[in-house]
Amino acid sequence: MASLLQESAPSSRVKTINSTPLLRADHLHLLQQQVHSFIQQGLFDSAELLGGLLLCRTRPAVISSKFTQSPSSSSSSSSSSPEQWEMHAHSLELYADALIGKKEVRRALYCYQQADAHRKLASTAAASSTAASSSSHSCSTLSSSLTTIKVKEAHCHLSLNEPSQALRALLSIPPPHRQNFLAVQLTLGKVYVILGLIQDAIIAYKLAISLNPFVLDALVELAGLGAGNEEVWGLIVREGVSTSAAAGREGGRPGSSSCSSSSASSSSSNVRRRNNSSNSTNSSNSHDNNRNRNEQEDLQQLRAASLPWLQLFFSAHLARHTQHYPEAANAFSELETTFFPSSTHCLLQKARVQIEMDLLTDAHATFGRVVGEGGVEGGREKGVMEHMDYYAVLLRQKGAGGTLAGLAHRLMGLNMERPEAWIAASLHSDMKGDKEGSLRLIERAIQVGPRHVLGYHVKGTLLLSLGRAEAAASAFLQAGQLKKDIYASKGLVDAYLSQNRFKEALGAAKEALADTPKSAKAITLVGRVLAHLPEGREKAKRAFQRALAIDPLTVDAVLALADMHIAEGELDSCIDLLKRFLQGSGHDFLHTKLGEVYCLNENFSEALACYHTAISMNPASAPAAAGLERLERLLRGGGGGGGGGGQGEEGGEEGEEGEEGELEDEDMSGEVVY
Repeated sequence: MASLLQESAPSSRVKTINSTPLLRADHLHLLQQQVHSFIQQGLFDSAELLGGLLLCRTRPAVISSKFTQSPSSSSSSSSSSPEQWEMHAHSLELYADALIGKKEVRRALYCYQQADAHRKLASTAAASSTAASSSSHSCSTLSSSLTTIKVKEAHCHLSLNEPSQALRALLSIPPPHRQNFLAVQLTLGKVYVILGLIQDAIIAYKLAISLNPFVLDALVELAGLGAGNEEVWGLIVREGVSTSAAAGREGGRPGSSSCSSSSASSSSSNVRRRNNSSNSTNSSNSHDNNRNRNEQEDLQQLRAASLPWLQLFFSAHLARHTQHYPEAANAFSELETTFFPSSTHCLLQKARVQIEMDLLTDAHATFGRVVGEGGVEGGREKGVMEHMDYYAVLLRQKGAGGTLAGLAHRLMGLNMERPEAWIAASLHSDMKGDKEGSLRLIERAIQVGPRHVLGYHVKGTLLLSLGRAEAAASAFLQAGQLKKDIYASKGLVDAYLSQNRFKEALGAAKEALADTPKSAKAITLVGRVLAHLPEGREKAKRAFQRALAIDPLTVDAVLALADMHIAEGELDSCIDLLKRFLQGSGHDFLHTKLGEVYCLNENFSEALACYHTAISMNPASAPAAAGLERLERLLRGGGGGGGGGGQGEEGGEEGEEGEEGELEDEDMSGEVVY
């Protein structure tokens, strides 16, 4: 029996192999659909393995010789048809999409480039076809596919930090297709911003808005780039823009080209395609025209119904970027309450604006509506990562160590390839006193997010607290190159002042003021530098007063003016200033500052109350704890260095420098790192 089994097994295997049918073109299309389905489901390993096998079978020469229904078919000639080139191009594109899912970007880029080359061959073959009507439709479809491939190439170059190559890929698209494809304009805008070509970026984003007013990321970018309200609004309200042609081509079938999809659904044999090519082309063109017309009508109706919230959306972002913070806060509130209740985007933007306005208690409450009132546990938006690093900064300032630890742990569990998680972990490490460990974590944040500005702000502040001012200045310069804002300028000024480089500090402050001439924070920055110059103290005082006239809630101006009052022995004026400011602010370090001034004025009971208030607001406040310890030693009669009226002006100046250093060290979230 065993011998019979051994003898029959080989013949059985041979029979099974010989009975297997040859793969035809329609089988290959079905395999492509399987790969596409795997990609949509996130099964990238399965897609990569099957796609790799599929590549071996869709090469035009292989299709012609082995996978047609009849070996003697005329398609086995040496010249390949456009459909065969397109089939292999689509296989290459699918394979590259799978590689992107596996984060093999360089390898995917090579496959996209190969797909691009094959599609060009398909386009050339289609253009030389004798069937004029068929070739016209084929050329149009292939051009659309070529554009899609170029966009994917550009995304690969961006992932590899190669913006110049990305720009080259996008500009190689013929102008008619480049200007009418939404994805091209959005990607061009991003590339131009990276390369510092701001005006070109504005033009690209405006073209994107003219193609489709609902690309909200383009509206946000235009607001940040300083585009005018009227010109952008004119693009939004303009009717009759040819939107659906571009949007439909790119948005209908992710991961696949329209050319390959149409060929997959229209052909089970080459003979049938040739006989029906003219009718199918005319029918397809008519169907596309009707679909585009219907999409245009639907879009115009949607545009008209959406104008109120679109205007409010752009106005809110424009107000935030032009530093009209109260207007921005009101606009985001109205957007969230009237149009999109509990919108995560609106709440996060509102929280950011409240931080800018130094309304930290309100910002904490707004963040709490996103992550849950009880902190990170049980939040209604557990998976959100956007702006959570700013929430971490806020928790660091408030001394909420437990909540910050939970936030860092949650973000790490969500995605370790985003900088927000590493920034939160860095701030938590700093809160525990491990500054070197915090510095290592922030370096990792910059590694995974090299264009994430907050990482450089936190790094610069950490380096300042470690006494490494030159390295801190370099970090803030990098932040300014990515995004020119007051926080990069402030950090740079602090770094220069700590090195007594007053000329460079004044230059950086004046540059910030030139960028935002009506900014209270920029005016304060110039005043802070002038206050270090013997001949500039009066000018500095006027600058602080002007800043407070513009925005009475400018923390830096209050602290700087308070230090000047202390240095000049005007303790009563300093106390009045701080008490007025504390009526509308919830900063623990201001209570600490007021406690210090009360000590200098020998009003120890009020000083004691201020220190206790500061510690109740922020249990991790090192300056408040140190001040309270000094005061208690003084009251016990044990000396104390730091209280009493014997300090005079010299002691006041020491208090000024020491307090400023302590604040920047302890208060990581202050005005430096936002």
